[in-house]
Amino acid sequence: METPSLSQTWNEFGFWANAKILPDWRALVALADEVVLKNYNHGTYSPDVARGIKDLCAQQKKPLWVHCYLQQGHDWNPKYLQALDRDERVSGVLLYEVVWNKAENDGLIRVEGDEVSWVFE
Repeated sequence: METPSLSQTWNEFGFWANAKILPDWRALVALADEVVLKNYNHGTYSPDVARGIKDLCAQQKKPLWVHCYLQQGHDWNPKYLQALDRDERVSGVLLYEVVWNKAENDGLIRVEGDEVSWVFE
């Protein structure tokens, strides 16, 4: 997180999936070969989220990847993908939650019994 706080709100340290440390992200970017931004985007990509991290990666010519949550985040949609494609600082996307789930009815891989197939055939 670029500007973490110790609040208990959803996208802050109160959320169970967020780290409970306050890292020096500039030092971490300097040490990294590449960077992955993991954020719940809820179907909408914003170039303003983690702007400083994205800018620093671009300045240091380091690959930067953004998570695309297929089920919980519903990021796999034209609006999200087009906005992501317009952000020149982003090297690519990591597809996350790729298994088709009958309750959610989205993802890239369908698993039915012993058979596995691509949803987009």
